[in-house]
Amino acid sequence: LFTSTGFAAYVDNLLVRMVNPFLCDGVARVTRDPVRKLGWNDRLIGAMRITLAEGGEPQRLAMGAAAALRQLPATDSADGQPGEPLAALLTALWQADSPPPDEVAVLSAWLAQGQRELARWNRGEW
Repeated sequence: LFTSTGFAAYVDNLLVRMVNPFLCDGVARVTRDPVRKLGWNDRLIGAMRITLAEGGEPQRLAMGAAAALRQLPATDSADGQPGEPLAALLTALWQADSPPPDEVAVLSAWLAQGQRELARWNRGEW
């Protein structure tokens, strides 16, 4: 998979799946299990880590992660803002992985920015 040929085959497969009208991948299924998707090595956070390691800026991934964070019960407040401090929530999510504190700090900053951008987008300011 992690070769030019492998990536090309993966992209081709994704493009076929994206336009298939019979694969109704609804929002409810895509947003299911946000805890797993926010795992240290999983979909959103893992992709952010790879992006940062390659010198990129994971702005959109951070917004996606911020949206996933809002799906967690601890962050379900009336105004849509986190009900629990971000650092405490992330510490609980990533505890088993024992991530390096410096990398946690960088990701936390990106997630905080993602939360701000998502809030702006929700208010129609983006």
